[in-house]
Formats: sequence, C-alpha cells, structure tokens
Amino acid sequence: MLVLTLAEGDYIQIGDDTRVYIDCTAGDDALAIAIDAPGDAKVLRGKLYEEANPGKRGDGIPHKRNNRNRRKAG
Repeated sequence: MLVLTLAEGDYIQIGDDTRVYIDCTAGDDALAIAIDAPGDAKVLRGKLYEEANPGKRGDGIPHKRNNRNRRKAG
C-alpha cells in the first residue's frame, strides 16, 4: 500500500483516465475528494462496496493503519 501526504489542490493520477483530487480538508477527521473518472468506471465508497460484496474488505486492505507504521511518499 502506498501512503501519500497531499495538500489541497494536489491530485493522484490512476492510469490514463482517472484522477483523484484533494478538494479540501473538512476538519481533523474528514477530507473532501473529487474523482474524475470515465463514465463506465465503477467508483464506490468503501462501505457501499463492502455491503455489495459481503465478506470482502477492499481485497484485504485494512480499514485503518497505525500512523507510526506508515511509509510516506511525496
């Protein structure tokens, strides 16, 4: 898993067609993001994905990680 530290206005490029923008921070525990993806891309909030796929949790990705164990990349 790659953990990034991003600022408002930064974005992550996924493949050629998808960008995830850091829109704004909304307090200590919230972050607003904007996703620009093709119309046929399936984009779901994790909770909805899990409800639609019982027994799966994002292909084994843990929900929360201890901050001390994170590897930061720019």
